Amino acid sequence: MNAKRKWLKDSLRLGRNLILEQRILLACLIALSCFLNIMTEDMLQGSSIEENSRWVLQLGLGLWDLCENILLILILSWALPNARRITEPSLLEQPFTTPYLGSFFGEYLRVLAQILMWGLLLIIPGIFRYFQLIFVAFITLFSREYRAGKVDALKLSETLAKGRMGQIFMALALTTAVQLVFEFSPQLLDLLHNYPVRILVALINSLVAVWGYSLIYLLFEQAMSEAGRTHE
Repeated sequence: MNAKRKWLKDSLRLGRNLILEQRILLACLIALSCFLNIMTEDMLQGSSIEENSRWVLQLGLGLWDLCENILLILILSWALPNARRITEPSLLEQPFTTPYLGSFFGEYLRVLAQILMWGLLLIIPGIFRYFQLIFVAFITLFSREYRAGKVDALKLSETLAKGRMGQIFMALALTTAVQLVFEFSPQLLDLLHNYPVRILVALINSLVAVWGYSLIYLLFEQAMSEAGRTHE
């Protein structure tokens, strides 16, 4: 229980430091996301919109959510070395000093393909596979062994996730639940369905996303540290 409390406390501290380090970029990303989401939602609620146009808007919104997630990972990872001193020798202290984007996007596409393939079977296998591959983004950006070509990012993520499925589920379930409560509140209560509240909801959800990033990164850092001790 003390370990979980420390994990939650450290994640909040890391999230705060990341926000302070990248406040300008995060503010721009949040503002753009807020504008696109609110505009698209208003268009979808319009009675005169055609069905084909509705599908195009929904597809565009889904693609933007994917792009936003990628941008958030890169922005926060850029600030991570300053927000948290990396002392684990298996991790890169300056991950952005060497070429990374090609491998990052390549591995990200591999993850998406894996999740889609498993998700076509049933929803639960897709979610399970997502949990297994949750560390791939961090591996491509921070793992020395991956940069040296010694490990496969997906296989290493599977190894690191073993024994941590409960914590991964807790992190994602907690942050997702908070986001869903705020996301649907304006739609359920007419009193809250106004622009100031919707903008506030978008801001809160973005901050929760930063917290979720921090929770998963700390699990990754701990897993890498324990894996290093195991190999010694």
